[in-house]
Amino acid sequence: MVKVGFIVEGDTEKVLVSSLPFKNWISQFNIEIIDHIINAKGGGNLLPHKINDMIETLNNKGADHIFILTDLEDYPSISHVKERISHPQIKDSFITIVATESWFLACSTALGFWLEKDTQYYVEDPESKGIEKPFERIKALGLQEKKRGCRNKITLAKDMVQRCGFSFEEILAHPNCSSIKYIESILKTLHP
Repeated sequence: MVKVGFIVEGDTEKVLVSSLPFKNWISQFNIEIIDHIINAKGGGNLLPHKINDMIETLNNKGADHIFILTDLEDYPSISHVKERISHPQIKDSFITIVATESWFLACSTALGFWLEKDTQYYVEDPESKGIEKPFERIKALGLQEKKRGCRNKITLAKDMVQRCGFSFEEILAHPNCSSIKYIESILKTLHP
């Protein structure tokens, strides 16, 4: 069993990585998550000189591999973010296109349930950079479809994984959600 440690940008990422759906999904690759997921509390705290203690903590807990999960946000490219947070002890960084909340838009079953629909709610372009950010899109859909939005990102994340049936297998099947497909491709290659 490969032991993997995660340093995440914020609350949404921590909810997702510590969730049962994520643990179940990655277990098929013979991977176990170290239960100490570190929330850096902001992308600026992922800079190489700020994460040495975080890496040491995960190494002390037996991590075979350590990954960073963060958002692209307004940076020009994924390679720009990877270079910015590059650290010699980090195998790879997982950068979501725009923001992690795009995964909620890619999970039609959970989104439909959250919007109180009897069916799935399909979003063609969950990782689109050309329109409003994913969390803002979800809030607007909530207002449009059920006459109320969402208070904050952590409430949405918890609701999606605990109540709405969020599934990593389903977002993998979405044709326009490449960030999760990249993560899967890396996880499949891990060895202790």
